[in-house]
Amino acid sequence: MQSEKWKLLTSEELQQKIDEGEIVERDWKQLDLALNCEKKNLKRAIEIYESFVAVSAKYPLPYLRLPIIYRKQKSIDDEIRVLETAVSVFERDKDERNLADAAARLDKARKILEKQK
Repeated sequence: MQSEKWKLLTSEELQQKIDEGEIVERDWKQLDLALNCEKKNLKRAIEIYESFVAVSAKYPLPYLRLPIIYRKQKSIDDEIRVLETAVSVFERDKDERNLADAAARLDKARKILEKQK
């Protein structure tokens, strides 16, 4: 009997793991590019981050950086939209630390919006 730790993979399972690893590597390269673009090409950084938000990606970086960018641009509606998605994603992924942060930031953004009305 094989231990779970040393379970042999079928060729299909192995290929799936390789594909998943390649996707993660590609995604992190995109996120790194977005982070670097924030200083020189903010529009491109927003496009990259938004592409991750649009599919409710599991990576926290877009949900942490994009609301900051939108706050600086005084685009409170976009900030709230991204933070609402962040709360949903962090709940789904059981990411308690980032969930608490996103929820607090969402409350603060909603209060700012309310004051603007």
